[in-house]
This record gives sequence, C-alpha cells and structure tokens, in this order.
Amino acid sequence: MTKVKFSQRQKDMLQKAQKIIDSEATGYVDQLRNHIQSLKKSIGSGDITQAIQTCHHMQGQAGTFGWPLATEIAGWFKRILIHQQKASIDDKTNEVFLNSLENMVENNLKSHSKDALKLIQNLEAALQK
Repeated sequence: MTKVKFSQRQKDMLQKAQKIIDSEATGYVDQLRNHIQSLKKSIGSGDITQAIQTCHHMQGQAGTFGWPLATEIAGWFKRILIHQQKASIDDKTNEVFLNSLENMVENNLKSHSKDALKLIQNLEAALQK
C-alpha cells in the first residue's frame, strides 16, 4: 500500500474537518435519541417506510460519530423492517429492537464492549423466542 503524502494545506483541511466531526460527535447521542423517537412514532403509525429510512440514517451516521454498535443494530433492524414491509409487522420484534437501542443509549454502549456483546446476545435470544 502506498503512503499518501499530503500538503500542509491538505493536512490543515483534514484537521479542521476532524475537529468538526469531533464537535458533532459530542452531541450525537441527542440525535440518536431523536432517531429512536422517530422510529417509535413511525412504527406506531404503521409507517414502515419511514422507519426503514430512519434506520438507514442511523446506520450511515452513527459510526462516523463514534457509535459503531448503533450502526450495527440499525442495519440489522432495517433488514428486519424491510422483511416486515413485504410480510407483516411484528410488534414484538420491533419492541425488542427499540428497547435494545434505548438500552444502548442509556448505558452509553458505543462500541463492542462486554456490555455491548451482552446486549447483542440478549437481542439474538429475544429474536429466537
């Protein structure tokens, strides 16, 4: 792999961009809470298309702002919702995912830790029922 050499101007621009991302990451937990509320509202009203779109946004944003576990769960939930869109809504499964997302935010489970692994295992176990 070739090492890329950046000019000082490029380095300054990258540093500035990173500062912006870091600044946004600090408040991203509030955006996650908003996404979860949006999911509840969409699912509650039967608007699966909107719920899928919200999961898609979470999946795309969360990792950038330091929440890779949210990216993983949102992607998983999005696939489940796409399936439900073709079949039928499964309220119990949706509740399990929403509770898992809330648990993740409440416990600040940003990445793959022992607690995050336990959350995923509990999610998988609940889906087996």
